[in-house]
Amino acid sequence: MLRVDDEIFEANISALAKLIKRVEEKIDKLIVSSNTVMDERLLDNQDLCLFLKVTPRTLQRYRNMGLLPFKTICRRNYYRESDVKEFIEKYFGGKDNLTDKDKWGRKNKRRDDDEESVLV
Repeated sequence: MLRVDDEIFEANISALAKLIKRVEEKIDKLIVSSNTVMDERLLDNQDLCLFLKVTPRTLQRYRNMGLLPFKTICRRNYYRESDVKEFIEKYFGGKDNLTDKDKWGRKNKRRDDDEESVLV
């Protein structure tokens, strides 16, 4: 059986405790940094869905069509804030450019108007 001197054992445990504390501090810094990489904020799917008021499937369609650049990190998709701003300016940037949601709303509004005129 291997015997370890008490002083050596205590020194190793102390060094291990210091290492664990350093790792915890680094993790805390990463959590506090609010998903930033190279001074640029990263948004995940949930953040972007809430911001754009779209479903996850719509985001997937934007990714598949190549409209919205993304990075996959640990099986999660992240979007750079600058890419999201460019995407918004290009595809949601003005009243001249109608989104699918706007077109759908207009189409259904016309149907609702027709139904109301029939009921009156």
